[in-house]
Amino acid sequence: MKYLFPKIPTAELNERGTTMPELVKFAKYAGYGKVKYAARTFSITEVRNQINQQNPLVIFMQNQRPSKYEWLDKECRRRFFYIWNPWYRRRQVVNANGMRFWSQDNNNFIFNWQWTLYDISK
Repeated sequence: MKYLFPKIPTAELNERGTTMPELVKFAKYAGYGKVKYAARTFSITEVRNQINQQNPLVIFMQNQRPSKYEWLDKECRRRFFYIWNPWYRRRQVVNANGMRFWSQDNNNFIFNWQWTLYDISK
């Protein structure tokens, strides 16, 4: 964010989001010549392939709030992806089948997977 907006104070940056084209621009600036993005969710196989190739994934989520408390599978019979969000202290998980996100600590926030930045490599 500091690269994209060098003159904006940090406190203001913390309140601002970013766009997919801005992230592509930053990835290229950081030396990642190969970057793609798609307006869709990825299958478990696609996520696994990116991880196996040691390519990071950037996932854009659309917030849908308020929403009710919802665990898609409390018994963990299904697969989950664990998500790190640099702007959020708590860990998040996504059900690999439904592609619906929620926070483990704050169940009032539900997110939908909107865009994916992938094939990020040098």
